[in-house]
Amino acid sequence: MIEELATTPVSNLARPDPLSVTPDTPLGEVVEQMRDQKRGAVVIADGEGKLAGIFTERDLMLRVDHATNAWRKQPISSVMTSTPRTSNRAPRSPRRFA
Repeated sequence: MIEELATTPVSNLARPDPLSVTPDTPLGEVVEQMRDQKRGAVVIADGEGKLAGIFTERDLMLRVDHATNAWRKQPISSVMTSTPRTSNRAPRSPRRFA
């Protein structure tokens, strides 16, 4: 199973329907969607549908001030990771990551 996973292209592992929101979506709404759809991350797309950022469960834990419920109204753009690194190339060899 590990061998199969190591040789499978990332494109085959990724979900075809990522959860996506706009930068002005309230953080509380995003977290509810992530919970309801059992997702650990959400893609933030600008008005043209281009990647603007990503928000993960880790961002929720480390970047959000949970002292009050005010965070629920913040736009996702205030805590997302802007310009995340992306890749559309498969590694040349599975040993590359060994």
